[in-house]
Amino acid sequence: MGSNNDFSPASSSDFTLSGEQAEFQRVAEDFARERLAPQSAQWDAEHHFPVGVLQEAAALGFGGIYVSEDVGGSGLGRADAAVIFEALSYGDVPVTAYLSIHNMVAGVIDKWGNPEQRDAYVPCLSTMEKLASYCLTEPGSGSDAAGMKTSAKKKGEDYILDGSKAFISGGGVSDIYLVMARTGDPTSGSKGISAFVVEKDTPGLSFGKKEEKMGWNAQPTTAVMFDSVKIPESQRIGQEGEGFKIAMQALDGGRINIAACSLGGAQFSLDTARDYVKHRKQFGKAVSEFQGIQFKIADMATTLHASRLMVRHAAAAMDAKFPAATLQAAMAKRFATDACFDVANDALQLLGGYGYLKEYPIERILRDLRVHSILEGTNEVMRVIINRELDKLAQKAHQAFVRLPYESSQERIVDELARLLGGIKECMFGEDEEHASKENALIIAHEACRSDLVGEMIECLPMLEFESRKDVASIFSAIMRIEEEDGSRPGLVYMKNHLELIYSLFEGYERPEIALSCGQMFRECIRHEELAKLVINDNELFRDLFSKMDLDNFEIASDAFLTLKDILTRHKAVVSVYLTEHYADFLENYRMLLESSNYVTRRQSVKLLGELLLDRSNVKAMMVYVSDVANLKVMMNLLKDSSKSIQFEAFHVFKVFVANPNKTRPVIEVLLNNKEKLLGYLETFQSEREDPQFQEEKAVIIREIADLKPLPPE
Repeated sequence: MGSNNDFSPASSSDFTLSGEQAEFQRVAEDFARERLAPQSAQWDAEHHFPVGVLQEAAALGFGGIYVSEDVGGSGLGRADAAVIFEALSYGDVPVTAYLSIHNMVAGVIDKWGNPEQRDAYVPCLSTMEKLASYCLTEPGSGSDAAGMKTSAKKKGEDYILDGSKAFISGGGVSDIYLVMARTGDPTSGSKGISAFVVEKDTPGLSFGKKEEKMGWNAQPTTAVMFDSVKIPESQRIGQEGEGFKIAMQALDGGRINIAACSLGGAQFSLDTARDYVKHRKQFGKAVSEFQGIQFKIADMATTLHASRLMVRHAAAAMDAKFPAATLQAAMAKRFATDACFDVANDALQLLGGYGYLKEYPIERILRDLRVHSILEGTNEVMRVIINRELDKLAQKAHQAFVRLPYESSQERIVDELARLLGGIKECMFGEDEEHASKENALIIAHEACRSDLVGEMIECLPMLEFESRKDVASIFSAIMRIEEEDGSRPGLVYMKNHLELIYSLFEGYERPEIALSCGQMFRECIRHEELAKLVINDNELFRDLFSKMDLDNFEIASDAFLTLKDILTRHKAVVSVYLTEHYADFLENYRMLLESSNYVTRRQSVKLLGELLLDRSNVKAMMVYVSDVANLKVMMNLLKDSSKSIQFEAFHVFKVFVANPNKTRPVIEVLLNNKEKLLGYLETFQSEREDPQFQEEKAVIIREIADLKPLPPE
């Protein structure tokens, strides 16, 4: 196994494991080190299938990992299996991959079989006394599983199977074959497929020659042929017509398993390459000391870590029966198998010419990993599944929202929606909202708008639980922000065609339980100038917004103020026109905020007023404001507010009145009448503030007031 001495297949993310999982991992690592790794090269060279070693693995509980304990299994979950398969594949990829396929068959019979079938097959599969293979792919259908030709025609109490399967791991060696065959007519598609157990010694069952493959040489691969193979009805697994459903659910787990096998091979390749570059000398120093090599190693480790997180996350989703489990499995398989092959390829490159030699293990790992992007559904098919499942997730949520208002017992649907909305959010954002997936978000945004899910989320918001309301707000934000390459925004187009929803969001401020979520979504709407202009020019709505800032609920009032600030500062050209044309209405409403009994409202409104007046976009409105002596009196009162923060913000507005070179006569008269009081007050005004710019501005204002001369009589 080369010169690697540090046998640690998942050291970079052990922190995610429970104590029990860490113990499974340790047992699997020990087995991989002692029983797989030392013989892996020989098995590859001799095309040897190590049945005895597989049975040793089964003795540790690895023959029926997620099989129920009552029939001899270990009773573990998919997340546990992902840890185990990664650890084992660090020692040998193809042997572990076969073990994962065997587990898949055992798991299907355990889950879908009747008591007699479970008792007949699962115990001997868990011990690997009997080996199992999975037969889905056909020579002519490839990734089109629903187009299979292998038939199973009912004859009395038996079925007669005819057809063939291709690329079957364990073909000719396995004792039990889980076969998908068409029981419906040729036009029945996926609905006409059923699952059967076929035993190796059944008359009419035969096998093709062992395929000569690029990799996976430690397990046989053959075609499996059925020539009038008669099996009793008792060997059908599940109901007739359920085969495709069984097959697809099995593949969800199989995809996670094969991705986990990729992790082990890639981790081994990375560790081997790291060890090599530490000892390889070039130009008088270890190759690992060159920055370019360090960067490459860092990128490989990061890619591998990301792959591991995706795989384990998908496995946990499957354990939890998460609505997006199929989606997560396809994503993990697509990403991890491609990424891990790249890691192994980069590792080979780091070894240079030695990496290409069979004496070193990485060329074997590279050959073994290459097929992982093909089997269990090609990675091109994974992309199709990802797109389809993203659409289905939004469609399921839409259907649940449609049912919600009419159900007598809403609790079940509310719970269902909680899971669906959580799944949608996770698919759009990943682990956190800072790493949104634009591709996923676009697919969901289009489907959410097409199906009217956006409107349903808003209208049904009061019926949802707290966390679901938060998820709705996050999903809505993503839909409103996502942009096509041509600059178009599906969320914006939808809201322009459903303006009533903007009013629904605004009215949400009246309902404390949804007010903050509605406020967040309302602000997402006014990020867009076209919608902001609509809100600003609706005098009644805009006036009502001011009243929301005087609500008794502090959080809601603060949120409403945040909305006002967003409107007034985001689209400056629109606001400038509005302030010029509707100055009197705006000031009447705004003065209410400045005189509010709520300290926070007063402080925020004074600060925002200062920002607006000092913004050159609003110069016309500013000149009108500072020409009105009533406004000056309000600021002079706020200069003496009990809050130093409000005093400070009021000063920045007050200085605009004083510094205005075109002060009106009434303004000058008020300043002159209060000259001595102002000078005395400002002299000590916040002198303790350690802000040189503020102290300099204060000194300028004091001089301006001191230099004021009495006005000549009119």
